[in-house]
Amino acid sequence: MAINETQKQFLMAEYVQLRNEITLCLQGIENTERYALVFSGAIWAWLATQKWNIAFFIVLLIPTLITRLFKIKRSALGSSINLMATYIQRIEDTIGVSDKKAGNLGWEHRNQDSEEAHAFRKWRKLYWKLLEWGNIIIGLIYLVTSLVIEYNLFNLLKSFF
Repeated sequence: MAINETQKQFLMAEYVQLRNEITLCLQGIENTERYALVFSGAIWAWLATQKWNIAFFIVLLIPTLITRLFKIKRSALGSSINLMATYIQRIEDTIGVSDKKAGNLGWEHRNQDSEEAHAFRKWRKLYWKLLEWGNIIIGLIYLVTSLVIEYNLFNLLKSFF
């Protein structure tokens, strides 16, 4: 498809704007990853300094809930990036830089097939799974150890054996 100079300038301006928006979304993803970990850690640290209280059952759910909410936000940012990347691929096709013979000069075409990009996505998914399951496991450990200490369950178990 042949395009005139005005169309090419418009597409280039759009390309630059979309790349900037993708950069902002990537920064947002990094922030959600950081804040999910920091907020979860802050709650666990606070709980570790408190004497057990039955009301803490609810508090034990907060780190997992926070992680899930941040994960939803991360997914929304990822979807936005995918939409913009798809449109950038159309721009790359239109201005003729995505030709395989030319070595896929367009970043989004190159990134789509890149093993590094796929490995990076796998690591990010692993991060969220570890954070989510880590919060669940820490919560269970905290609950069990708190109950054992609070209700002196060691002595109760000894009496049975």
